[in-house]
Amino acid sequence: MAELNLGKIVNTYGLNGELKLLTDPLYGDLEFKKNAEIKIANKVYRLRNYRRNKNLIRFSLVEHEDINAVEALIGETVMIDSSELKKLNEDEFYSFELLGFDVVDESGNDIGKIIRIEDSGWQKILRIKGSQKKDILIPWVAFFVKEIDRERQTVRVETIEGLI
Repeated sequence: MAELNLGKIVNTYGLNGELKLLTDPLYGDLEFKKNAEIKIANKVYRLRNYRRNKNLIRFSLVEHEDINAVEALIGETVMIDSSELKKLNEDEFYSFELLGFDVVDESGNDIGKIIRIEDSGWQKILRIKGSQKKDILIPWVAFFVKEIDRERQTVRVETIEGLI
């Protein structure tokens, strides 16, 4: 499985050893298994709990229930193996899984490759490196994204005039 760099710990929160992790928006939709193992400064810890607050994840570690026990972790990078993520339904995807997928229109014509998933605050946006070397932005909503094929690593989209 792949190891993901979730970001850096930026601060503590409260006196009970909770930490604030600034994440890339690409990982804003991750859900962790109960007691998931994470790696901080090449040492393995288990998550006691976590919650999201915009682009921050606030989390605490098993057996580290005091601010003094976690202050030394500020500034460290947090890594997680993708096997520690909660399993999604067949038709659901984590954003990072779509990176590199080919994008085709409703006729099967190549549009480009997904290079980034961005979060506008209202919805996710697929940033596609187009065949003309320009970036194309397509909202990740059912109106435009019609099918995601995990096996073929393709995303079929419906285009409208002016979108591409």
